[in-house]
Amino acid sequence: MDGDAAEFATYKAGDKQAAIAASVGADRALRKQYEDSLQQTRSLGQSSLQSATNWLPSSATRAVAILIGCLLVALAAGAVIAYWLLRQITLPIFKLAALLSAEPL
Repeated sequence: MDGDAAEFATYKAGDKQAAIAASVGADRALRKQYEDSLQQTRSLGQSSLQSATNWLPSSATRAVAILIGCLLVALAAGAVIAYWLLRQITLPIFKLAALLSAEPL
């Protein structure tokens, strides 16, 4: 029987003092070590969570800034292409209209 089971069996048998004495020995030291380890793990988890929580807003802000920059570049490129296409289409039309409206000789 391991230590914990022996403590419980002793307690159930009615020998409360022996069960308490057994729980104060090596088992108590082991429990304290486990509790300390658990507390350290909890602290590490909380600090990791806090770090991730702090990282997320700055990363999101940076991503939004990059997206806005890309949008502005795409809009500028679209405006340049639209202007170029408009000139490629309208200049020949205006020349043709000028030729057609000219008085015959």
